[in-house]
Amino acid sequence: MNADFDKKYPLVRVEWVDSCGIRRWSDNSSVKEMTPLDCVSVGWVLRDDETSINLVSSNDGQGEDSNVDGIQCIPRSAVRKVEHLRISRRGSKKG
Repeated sequence: MNADFDKKYPLVRVEWVDSCGIRRWSDNSSVKEMTPLDCVSVGWVLRDDETSINLVSSNDGQGEDSNVDGIQCIPRSAVRKVEHLRISRRGSKKG
């Protein structure tokens, strides 16, 4: 576990809405029935302001300035709910 990273960056679950599209010829009824997609993302928050919430889903365990992967920038206007998650340290093995 990476306690330094976890202390600096909160782990959250974000419910948000995304646009969608059809990339083929379609009839009018298909287009009329389309609705935005309900999405859920989980990750550490590296940025959270009035513009966006930026998450990463993985880090290399090297402390608060770890290399990260699974980078996602969600527009604030698309966010419906942010839930802070708690990381349990029970049962973790020490190397």
